[in-house]
Amino acid sequence: MKQLARIKKESKMSIKPLALLWPFIHCAPLRITFLVLIPFISGGMFLVAGLLQRAFFNQLDAATISRESHRTVVFWAVITILVANLAIRIITFVLNYLIYMNIIKIRFSLSSLLQHNLLEQVLQHRAGRATIGSAGEVINTFDEDANLVISFFSLLGDIISVMVIGTATFVILSCVNFPMTLLVVLPLACISVVVEKMRKHISTTRATSREASSTVAGNIGEIFESIQSIKVTRSEKRIIKHFDALSDHRRLFEVRDRVLSSIVQALSNGLIDLGIGIVLLTATLSMQQGHAFRTGDLVLFTTYLAPIITMVATISYTRAKYLQATVSLERLAQLQQGVPITQLLERKPLHLDTKKVPLLLPEPVVKTPQDYLETLEINNLTYHYPGTERGIKHMKLRLTRGSLTVITGQIGAGKSTCLRVLLGLLPKESGEIRWNGQLVEDPATFFVPPRCAYTAQIPHLFSDTLKDNILLGLPETDVNLPQAVHMAVLERDIMEQEQGLDTQIGTRGVKLSGGQVQRTAAARMLVREAELLVFDELSSALDLETEKTLWKRLLESDKQRTYLVVSHSQAILQRADQIIVMKEGHIEAVGDLRTVLATNEQMRFLWQSMHNISSNRKSSSIDY
Repeated sequence: MKQLARIKKESKMSIKPLALLWPFIHCAPLRITFLVLIPFISGGMFLVAGLLQRAFFNQLDAATISRESHRTVVFWAVITILVANLAIRIITFVLNYLIYMNIIKIRFSLSSLLQHNLLEQVLQHRAGRATIGSAGEVINTFDEDANLVISFFSLLGDIISVMVIGTATFVILSCVNFPMTLLVVLPLACISVVVEKMRKHISTTRATSREASSTVAGNIGEIFESIQSIKVTRSEKRIIKHFDALSDHRRLFEVRDRVLSSIVQALSNGLIDLGIGIVLLTATLSMQQGHAFRTGDLVLFTTYLAPIITMVATISYTRAKYLQATVSLERLAQLQQGVPITQLLERKPLHLDTKKVPLLLPEPVVKTPQDYLETLEINNLTYHYPGTERGIKHMKLRLTRGSLTVITGQIGAGKSTCLRVLLGLLPKESGEIRWNGQLVEDPATFFVPPRCAYTAQIPHLFSDTLKDNILLGLPETDVNLPQAVHMAVLERDIMEQEQGLDTQIGTRGVKLSGGQVQRTAAARMLVREAELLVFDELSSALDLETEKTLWKRLLESDKQRTYLVVSHSQAILQRADQIIVMKEGHIEAVGDLRTVLATNEQMRFLWQSMHNISSNRKSSSIDY
């Protein structure tokens, strides 16, 4: 927990959204320059159009049209101003369309780049520290936070132009009639501020509403997954009552969200009309009092209301977006775990055009002389889980080529932790690891195929076919898939599947039994032909006969393979060249089975427990 708090604190201290401004510009300089310049051109044309209309109507107001010639001049002047105004509107529409399309492209491409770089950096972390928070939070960070940061930067050019054009319109109107400008702008500004304040409240209400909807949806899923348990415990009424309470909570916030959104929408849509009403009222009063207020001025005021209202709303909008971007960057920085935040926008090829995507195949695994294992030595390996005394202390271990080493001990002895620290999945505090006498500097990148393959205590399978779960991207032509399936004792199970190796196994292999999941994970290891095979409780879900067959095939197929196994199984302990008995994070005994049974009381107790379990498993002919 202390380590988690430290990472969060460090990430929050140095995050400023504008720190990504230059990397953002550097990613797409031409598009971003276009996004900055075009709004100014569009806004400038709008200002010019307003001034032309003012000049025309003021001139029209002062002209005498008693003669036919004057009427002709006025007619063509009207036609000219209408055509010019239409042309300006068409050009402005085209420019705005181009801006919109470029914003979409920038958001999509740079969001993809940010997510690509973030995922790449997360995958480079040790598995024990790969992510902070739940899977849902991480997915939300990858999706919403990444998109929100990019959307903030992609709108900066538009925001700046809105502020500049809005200020320019205010200055022009003030020069025409300053008192009337204040009378018009101040009420609209106050209403705009109120609307933006309500928008913030709506955002909070909407977030609560979405959370309530997610809770209801999650509860529905849990109910369907637990129907049997609900019926067995006769909890139907209580479950329905709980579901009704969740639904009422969701309905309350859904109604609030709809009502508030309708009010804000009505106010927002009515601001321009309200402004025109204020202009007409103040203009009428001004003319009645004999002040000089001409038709062109009236047209100018009604035309320039929109930029001013947009500017007022943008001030609050920009501040809110800036705060949101700051929070999102903090979340992204937590996933970075010390990596500079600017690397999120490091330019890399993404191949977004599906027609030009190169065929990406994994590089063939070729063993070099340095990859072959002769000896593996571990000296004084130490690790403690943050904020606790749990872990491993001063672990010493030596493996030789072709040997089978089994680590055993009671629950919580540190067996799995030992494997994870050795493989670099947890960061060692001290100690050294040597492969053939050479110091291993970075275990996380070193202990991978073709040197090492690992299966965790709970293997993870993907919602895909059996074949793809075993290959995980390896070309089938480059590996001996049938041999791996045979050694993992999977051939009969595959024959019983309707589509064999092409059978879809569902989310996390839900269509497979526990033993089939373990043996699929074993086949995934074996197909990579690694020198060192590391198993964490491989056969815990297997019946006795399947377990014996599995280990017989594994140990007799290739005498040169080296095995490091965490297990309590008598079948594997009887075959072990070396047994390591662990207790409370340290090694208590080392030797073959006869030696550790003769010298270690804990091992004798474990052996008797294993014997009782094996007796119960003999009657079972299928995987647990």
